[in-house]
Amino acid sequence: MANKLKIAKVSALAVLSDTTATTNVITVDSTTGLTQGDRFVPASTVGGLTGGTTYFVKEVIDATTFTALNKDPSVQPQVSPTLTTTTGGSVNLSFNQVDEGYPSDTPQDMGVVGGDTAQTGKQLTAFGAVAVSQPGKFWFSTATTDVYGDKDADFTTNVSAGEQLSFTGDNIPFTVGALVTGVTYVINNTVGTTEAQWKTMGATGANLGEVFIAAAAGAGTGTVSYASNGANVPLGTVNALAVVETPTASSDSGTGLITVTSTADFDLDAPIWFGADIGGLTAGTTYFVKTIDSGTTFSVSATRSGTALALTSTTVVSTANIEKLDLDAVATFTKSEVAVLGSNDEAVYIKRQKGKRKYLVSNADGSRQGICTLVKKAQADLLAGEMSIEGTYDNAGVTYIESISDVNGLPFDNDAGSPLTQADQTGMQATFEAIAGSPLAGSTKPVITLPSA
Repeated sequence: MANKLKIAKVSALAVLSDTTATTNVITVDSTTGLTQGDRFVPASTVGGLTGGTTYFVKEVIDATTFTALNKDPSVQPQVSPTLTTTTGGSVNLSFNQVDEGYPSDTPQDMGVVGGDTAQTGKQLTAFGAVAVSQPGKFWFSTATTDVYGDKDADFTTNVSAGEQLSFTGDNIPFTVGALVTGVTYVINNTVGTTEAQWKTMGATGANLGEVFIAAAAGAGTGTVSYASNGANVPLGTVNALAVVETPTASSDSGTGLITVTSTADFDLDAPIWFGADIGGLTAGTTYFVKTIDSGTTFSVSATRSGTALALTSTTVVSTANIEKLDLDAVATFTKSEVAVLGSNDEAVYIKRQKGKRKYLVSNADGSRQGICTLVKKAQADLLAGEMSIEGTYDNAGVTYIESISDVNGLPFDNDAGSPLTQADQTGMQATFEAIAGSPLAGSTKPVITLPSA
C-alpha cells in the first residue's frame, strides 16, 4: 500500500543492566546482531548516558557487553561517553531506529514509534474501543435491558460497568425491532409497512434483496439480515452487573421444584447453572428458569421456554447461579447463545496500518489488541472497533483526523470547525512539535499538531 503511515523500527532492542566507569563497558541482555557503528538511544538517563541522546557502538566485546562513542566511529578523534558505575538497571536501548518523530523541520523522515512502548521516542496517541471476544455465550432481547450469560461468561470476572458490548453479524434473518444506525442490512421479505417507514430506517424501498444502511433506528415488522458476515453490531453499554448467586437446599421429584434461599432476583427463561449436581441436573450445565413458583422454589427446562424437567429428590448444599447484567438501554436485537465482544474507550497506540482509515492498535498494557477505524467522534461516543485522533491547527482550532499517510493526511474539519468536503479538502501535514504556523517547506497544506506520548 502506498503512502502508509510509517511505523518506527529498530534493528535491536537491548536492555541495559550495568555500566562500568573504569572500563567504560556497557552490559546488556544480549549483543546479538550488534556491530561497530550501530547507533542507539537510551530510553532514560543511566550510568552517564543521557536519555534520548544518540550514541554509537565502538566495539562489541562479547555476548552481553560493548563500548560506546559519542559520534560515528568515522569521526576523529573518537570520544567515548564518560560512564559511571551502575548495576541492576533495566533501561531500554533502541538500536538503529528509523521512522520515528513527526518533527516539523525534517518532513522527509516522518513516523511514530507505533505501539511498541519498549522503543525510544514519541508515539502517536489515539482513543479507541478495541473489541475483544468475551468468554461464554449470551442471551438478550428487545423486550428488556437484561443480558444473560452461561457459566463461562462469568460476568463478575469478565465484564465491568461502562463496557460496550457488541456482536458479529451472522447473516441469519431476524425480525426487525429497531435497526442500528450505520449497520448494513439486506431485506429478506416484504415488510408489511409503508415505504416511508423503510426510508426512515435508511432503506430506499421495500424491495426483496435490497441492501441498505440504517440511517436511523426506526421500527419495522419485516425480516432482514446483515448484508455481510463479520459486521460489528452494537448491543449496548453495561450499566451494572446483576449476578445472582443463591444457596440451594433440595429438589423434589414430586413437584419438580428446586428449593433455594430466595428466588427474588430470578427471571423467567433466564439461563441458570448449579455449583453441584442436584435433582439429576449436572453441575455447570446451562438450564433455564421455567417457572417461579414461590419466593424459594422454581423449576427448570433444558431449553429456553422448553418443557420443565423431571427431577429426583435430593438435598444439596451448593449454589444456583444466574449470570446477568443490565444495559443502559433496551437491546435492539433478540439473540440466543451469541458470542459477544467487549470494548472500553481508552488510549490506544497504532501497531500497523491495515487500510486508509483502519489500524491494528493496542491499549497501553497490551491486554487489548484489534483493528479500529478512524471516525469523527469524541472518546465517550466511540463504538467497538472505532478510534479517533484529535489534532490542533495553528489557530487552536481542533479537528478529528480522517486518515494519515506518513506526514500527510486528511482532517474532517477546517480550522474554523466546519466539515471539509471533497471539493475543498486540502489535506494536512502533521507534527508532534510546536506548530510552525505555516505549511512545511514545499507544501501548501496546513500543519496540524497530533497528540503524542
